[in-house]
Amino acid sequence: MEKLDQWYKPGDTFVSGSKTLVLADLHIAGHLAWVKVLWGEQSDEWQKVLTWNNGRWKALFDKLQPFEKVV
Repeated sequence: MEKLDQWYKPGDTFVSGSKTLVLADLHIAGHLAWVKVLWGEQSDEWQKVLTWNNGRWKALFDKLQPFEKVV
């Protein structure tokens, strides 16, 4: 995740540096969703992941929450 964090500019939520998400953001969020399901939303491990890189992954995951629902 440290390497992926380098793709982002400080303070940006998306790789593109704008308010528009790109495929890379969705790919990263997919991996995060897998980790969330693997460990469980309430697990200590998942809660730690959300704090990595100054909370970047929580911010990304929160922004993409509306897209999580499967129809």
